[in-house]
Amino acid sequence: MSAPACINRATWPAYDPSCGVCTALDAERNEAADAGEWREVSKINQEIGNHPHMRRRVGA
Repeated sequence: MSAPACINRATWPAYDPSCGVCTALDAERNEAADAGEWREVSKINQEIGNHPHMRRRVGA
């Protein structure tokens, strides 16, 4: 069985360090990764990717 894709931190969605929500999620993600909780890392990656100000705006 191969390692989960979420192990490669280079592929994680970027977070906005000026956003308190993103910063908290990134801290949780790093803690989960350090503990080997890859399902939690994947869930947090989705949350960061779906965070409203991280989405591209159409026509902007």
